[in-house]
Amino acid sequence: METPISAHCVARDRDLFAFTGHHWRAGDVGFPAESVHSPSIFSKSFMPPRPMSTRSRARKRSRVRSRTRRKDPIFVDGHRPRPMYVDYKDLELLSKMVNRQGRIMGRRKSGCTAASQHAVTAAIKRARFMALLPYVGE
Repeated sequence: METPISAHCVARDRDLFAFTGHHWRAGDVGFPAESVHSPSIFSKSFMPPRPMSTRSRARKRSRVRSRTRRKDPIFVDGHRPRPMYVDYKDLELLSKMVNRQGRIMGRRKSGCTAASQHAVTAAIKRARFMALLPYVGE
């Protein structure tokens, strides 16, 4: 949302008066309107926050609980090696994690956890360096 021009003028005048030692009074031109007038009907502080009913609170909690855990596409069988290691020679897996332009897909798109995404990124960069994967796409 853009601020009106008058707000910019008020800020500029306020800064100029700060250097001259002038103190603001309610009658001054460019005096901040917020302190003179009542709050706007569009401001967030116009309505006090409503207390949440117990029914909606329970509904909100149940939504959070019902969220399912996503499976990591790298280790679907449930076996997660520690430390996390993705083989750089596994080109079938690595090519799924790279888009058509040759960029490494982000976590949101690939569905990886942070640790497995870090391991995939390291493996892709190593495979590129060894000339197993191209740096650019098609």
